[in-house]
Amino acid sequence: MRSRFTTLLFFVLCSVSCGNDVSQPYAIGGNAVCGDGVCGVGETPITCATDCPCVVGQLGCPCAAGSVCASPWVCNPYDRCIQGATECGNGALDLGEQCEPNLPVGTTCESLGYAGGCIVCSNCQFNFGGCVAHATCGDGTLNTLEVCEGFELRGQTCESLGYNGGTLACTQDCVLDTSSCTLPPTWHQVSAGGSHTCGVKMDGSVACWGYDNSGQSTPPSGGFQVVSAGGVHTCGVKMDGSVACWGNNDFGQSTPPSGSFQAVSAGAWHTCGVKMDGSVACWGYDDDGQSTPPSGSFQAVSAGEMRTCGVKMDGSVACWGYYDVQSTPPSGSFRAVSAGGTHTCGVKMDGSVVCWGPDDQVQSTPSGAFRAVSAGYAHTCGVKLDGSVVCWGPDDQVQSTPSGAFRAVSAGAWHTCGVKMDGSVACWGHNDDGQSTPPD
Repeated sequence: MRSRFTTLLFFVLCSVSCGNDVSQPYAIGGNAVCGDGVCGVGETPITCATDCPCVVGQLGCPCAAGSVCASPWVCNPYDRCIQGATECGNGALDLGEQCEPNLPVGTTCESLGYAGGCIVCSNCQFNFGGCVAHATCGDGTLNTLEVCEGFELRGQTCESLGYNGGTLACTQDCVLDTSSCTLPPTWHQVSAGGSHTCGVKMDGSVACWGYDNSGQSTPPSGGFQVVSAGGVHTCGVKMDGSVACWGNNDFGQSTPPSGSFQAVSAGAWHTCGVKMDGSVACWGYDDDGQSTPPSGSFQAVSAGEMRTCGVKMDGSVACWGYYDVQSTPPSGSFRAVSAGGTHTCGVKMDGSVVCWGPDDQVQSTPSGAFRAVSAGYAHTCGVKLDGSVVCWGPDDQVQSTPSGAFRAVSAGAWHTCGVKMDGSVACWGHNDDGQSTPPD
């Protein structure tokens, strides 16, 4: 069956003669014409910025403060609001893409040393097959108009062309051969659970690794917005807003209710989610009341071992379930909260992190401003404003915290994983079941 994006994914990116003249009004689709001064149906700030001015937090526009976008859009690594998962043809140049249909990049065959022709955007990757090599190709001499000759590549590498690595070669037609170049890892989100880990790739598919005794590491097919790994089960929000769960279901924690959700959080033996109207629904083990949420609207929810906490619309934190010191949140406004095994942590509006629970797990909470925090069973990790990750708690769980800049971090029972700025996933901590060994 022909995809609805078929006509979009084969777009010529070169000179005016090749159909890349976007300086004049041009058809977007239907009756919409970019450049006519009217933001018509089908036009967005991505496809026609001249007709549709950008609004912060909206699709195709810069993310609002704190990497926030209006629902249902999400903030990508380039600080742009995009659809829930990267999709070739959505008009946004996302991680792993070299080009986008109707998105001029100013690249021509001539600028790369070819004699002429057109660069084609095929599946959002450059295709140099339409470029015409100079007539002297194959004479053993790298001519001024030739892109390459033999092993002479004019200093070009897979990395310089936007790939993650690999070996660049020159064909017998003096055309660059990128077949051995590798694309960068494309992870949108990752979640560390009991002894397994799951992540959402940029194409919306879910991959899991680690312990799989109950099927918690065997995700269903289809596209997902987010995923959450619990004790021995996993749940995720699909593209249509419905929730799907897999793995252990002894207490009904993998049997979600119907309806549309904006977020989900899998705990040890229960699961909670925020519905589109802001209300919270929980299912699974409820002996301590962890699956009986209060009424009201919430921004976010986090299911821990025996309790659940959420950030209400006014920024205050509410917790329910096993009632002791870790279920009594401090006052004040919070941006995020994370319920762990026996403790809870949250990020306040000024970026500081506050934790409550057993003294041996919260007394070493670091100072400074954080973008995010994640509480594991007995340890905690957070992403600071500069992207570095800081962890605290038992040494056997936080040792060997990697360097580098991260977009997000997730602390599991005895291991931690995070998504780095380049889209790759790094994990550390216990690895008895391969939970800290992400796939390539």
